[in-house]
Amino acid sequence: MYKKKDFVSDLVLALNKDEKRQFTILYGDSSKGVEPPLFYQLYSVYESGKNDLYKNNIPVEATSVTSAKRRLYNNLLRTLRDMNEDSSTDIFIQNKLTNVELLYNHSLPEQSVLELNKAYGEAQKFEKFGLMLQLLEWEKRLNIVLPTPTRTLSEIKKEEREILKKFSQQLDMESMYSHILELKREIGYAKGRDKQRVENATIKSALMPKESECMSNNARFYRHYIYAIYYWMTFNHKEAYNHSRRLIDYDQHNIQPNDYIHGIFQHITSSVCLGLFSDTLNGIALAEAFTSQYRLNQSLPFSGILFAYHVNYKMIVLNYMGSQKQLKDFIQKVELRLRDSGKTIPADALQIIFANLMVSYMGLDLLDKAAEVRKRLLDLKKKINIRLDILTDVYFFQLFMLMQAKSYDLIKPAAESALRFFRKNEDAQMVFEVEMPIALLLSKAYNYEDKKVLPMLLSKCRNTVNDYISKLKGTIKFQEHYTRYLIWFDAIERGIPFHQAAREWYQEFKGVNQ
Repeated sequence: MYKKKDFVSDLVLALNKDEKRQFTILYGDSSKGVEPPLFYQLYSVYESGKNDLYKNNIPVEATSVTSAKRRLYNNLLRTLRDMNEDSSTDIFIQNKLTNVELLYNHSLPEQSVLELNKAYGEAQKFEKFGLMLQLLEWEKRLNIVLPTPTRTLSEIKKEEREILKKFSQQLDMESMYSHILELKREIGYAKGRDKQRVENATIKSALMPKESECMSNNARFYRHYIYAIYYWMTFNHKEAYNHSRRLIDYDQHNIQPNDYIHGIFQHITSSVCLGLFSDTLNGIALAEAFTSQYRLNQSLPFSGILFAYHVNYKMIVLNYMGSQKQLKDFIQKVELRLRDSGKTIPADALQIIFANLMVSYMGLDLLDKAAEVRKRLLDLKKKINIRLDILTDVYFFQLFMLMQAKSYDLIKPAAESALRFFRKNEDAQMVFEVEMPIALLLSKAYNYEDKKVLPMLLSKCRNTVNDYISKLKGTIKFQEHYTRYLIWFDAIERGIPFHQAAREWYQEFKGVNQ
């Protein structure tokens, strides 16, 4: 362990001032004129930022250094345990478990029971089912030597069975949650047979309980989470929001921190899909605060995910609000981060960033930049599987980018290319309910010099999108993915930049929905 990487040095450098002071009080007292032990001398060397004992004139043998490192590492951890014994539920319970065993080994079972009861109460409160089972094992063991057993063995066994039922249900829900996340990464929005596939795997699964049948907060949390994702995937954004907002209410101590913060992310998604832009930005701030509180930002991949959520939804919000200057400044920061640390961002998050960058550059009337990002997405497709809804938009988006650029001669071949892609899906009519009829419309030859042609085509495109949005459950005449096309159609027809049309749309939308 110590040869491949100097974990001791890393641990010393990670200590804060209070922890260093406590370690010195415990092990570094030289007031009696006695030289501190070798492991503390080694600590002083590390703490000063130097890793070589010999350069610090401490004559020691190599074997002694190895032994001193082990002692130093163990004593550092002991100090941290002592200082943080009540800092989290898990540490508290584990420390109580240690006390139970120590007291038992000293033939003090009555005192062991007192510690066990404190630990069990805490484990029960926070639904730590695994720890509860460990504690019940200790209760059975203590009852062998106690003058008066705490209760009968059959009562303990009955409680174990109840805990196992709850634990089993929680594991089933976590498994279903993991599966719907995989489906979300694979297909994004679910239509046609994909919708049926998602339904059968989740909300119609035999393992999915009713809310009243959930036996724990953990199970209720994952049930709301699964439903929030399902309704998002199937465009019922009001129901998605109703479930995702419940995720925020659950005590995060019950839930794995990474799942809890992903619940915040899901609520951010639901909020933006209803055009609740203030809720969206508040959710981003909450996620960043939670990440800092639980030190999740020490993980580069997790920091990458948080960055992706932040930038994706802020780009969407600023684009819909028509906030041209803010969006331009923000995009510059995004591009800088991608240049410096893009490799740390997971590929499934990176493709969504590229998709929103493409739309944002269009919103700023920077069509060349939008085309560059579209190419980056297509290049990424050679390395990973791009989500179906994103790849669909790569083809669909191109049609109106060409229309805005007045490259009319390229619209027909681009529409034909889009149709070829759509028809590869055996459920194309359902999956591409908006995109396919519009691509068919634009695949025909038109005389764009005739001033009546463009308004006629845009009117038909507008009707197709409006008809689709009006059929969706849980929308407020807004659909995050498609409403931007309605704004874009208006901008193209009027010959104005997207951000101007978006700003006008947002003022009207905000007034109606307040």
